[in-house]
Amino acid sequence: MFTTDRLSRDEIRAYLESDKAVVLVAEDALAGAAIVELHGSAARLVSMAVAPDYRRRHIGKFLLMSAEASAREHGCTLMWLEVRSDNVPAIALYTCKGYNKCGRRKRYYEDGCDAVVFVKVL
Repeated sequence: MFTTDRLSRDEIRAYLESDKAVVLVAEDALAGAAIVELHGSAARLVSMAVAPDYRRRHIGKFLLMSAEASAREHGCTLMWLEVRSDNVPAIALYTCKGYNKCGRRKRYYEDGCDAVVFVKVL
C-alpha cells in the first residue's frame, strides 16, 4: 500500500506478536490496515494504509475509528500520529476526526519528507 517507508515483515510480525500493539485489518483482499502502539494511557497510530483500489470508500475512516476504539479499550486517553506533510487526504481525515496539529518532524521519512504530528484526546 505504501511505495516508501514500508514496515518490514519482521516489524509487522513483531507488532502482531506484541501485547503492546493492536493490528487492525480491513478485509476484502486486504483493503487496508492500521497498527496502534500502546504506551500506558497514550496510543500511537504507527501506520494506517488503504490499498489504492479501495480508497474513497471510507475504509480509512473506519480503520481510524477502530484504532481509537481499540486504544480506548486498552485504557488510552490520548492518540498521536505522524503523517507525511504532503499527504493531503490523510491530513484532511485526521483534522476532520478531531486531531490537532502539535508539531513537525523534519526529514522524518526516508525520502526526506517532513512529518506533521497530530494528537487527539480520546
